Amino acid sequence: MRPHSVLASVLIFGFGCNAVLGNEKGEASNTADKGDDRGNSACAKGFADCNGDVRDGCETRLSDPTHCGECTAQCGAAAPLCVSVEEGHYSCASGCPAEAPALCGYQCIDRRTNASHCGQCDHACPGTEHGEGTCVDSTCQVKCAAGYHACGGKCIAASDPTACGDSCTVCPAGARGTAVCNNGTCGISCSPGYADCDSDARNGCEIALLEDAKSCGACGRVCTNARCVGGFCLALGGATTEE
Repeated sequence: MRPHSVLASVLIFGFGCNAVLGNEKGEASNTADKGDDRGNSACAKGFADCNGDVRDGCETRLSDPTHCGECTAQCGAAAPLCVSVEEGHYSCASGCPAEAPALCGYQCIDRRTNASHCGQCDHACPGTEHGEGTCVDSTCQVKCAAGYHACGGKCIAASDPTACGDSCTVCPAGARGTAVCNNGTCGISCSPGYADCDSDARNGCEIALLEDAKSCGACGRVCTNARCVGGFCLALGGATTEE
């Protein structure tokens, strides 16, 4: 084999190894939107391969004051802190800014709003199914996904009749009907042939529309000098009337 062929083989083999090696701080890919400040696109944000050894992956945490933001940057006495300036990027600083006055580890945060350090360092706000933990005025809360609302620390479907509206009300289900929750308000879905004409779900669907002469076929439709048969007013002589 000619020398340049051997060199080409080595280069190809070396590139292949670099493409598949990694550890928990790096990824076996060359995705363009992930990288460190040395241009190593295989590293996750906030980490770097500072020793140039692919076998131990992206071994350096760039939030460390001895490698702040990049492999060769070391924070001095005038600015000893390595703080986050944006996700995955760090810079030396003398102290934390007013908008994030508390130092938790290497990160300057606002303990009133930071869900990972709510009220105090390392106090993370837990999430729940269909919701994520948030921090409001140093107190953990739950922010629910669209179509859900918070009830007792859980995110419940907005249409759930067992937890309806902001007060999480259990909707009553009367006779001949099923409880429903629409736009935060309790209601009732009546069985065929019945209606909730008094708008009181507690007594259910109290009207039989097929035979009630005061609500024949619909609430408030009165049969005058007639009886209600199958939802229609039937005159005493046998003819159908419409009132």
